[in-house]
Amino acid sequence: MLVSGKGKLVGIRHGEKNGKAWGNVYIDDELNLMERLQCFVNGDRLETVKRMAPGTVVEVHGRLYSGGDGGNQTRFYLDSISVVK
Repeated sequence: MLVSGKGKLVGIRHGEKNGKAWGNVYIDDELNLMERLQCFVNGDRLETVKRMAPGTVVEVHGRLYSGGDGGNQTRFYLDSISVVK
């Protein structure tokens, strides 16, 4: 499923494993800061996200998958992210 929306970038976690860069971006809903989305980011988009400051309002587009681990997990993979001006 394709998903789009706006939110506030609150953090990033990243590293390298088996020679590949990986990252997780955390985005809060602008209207309800108790709602947080964890986005998985691949190496191509990771450099873009690392240049963004926490607290920046962003627009995200990505893919939502469910399944794995008995079908009870949902994952969001980031396709694009841009600063909202």
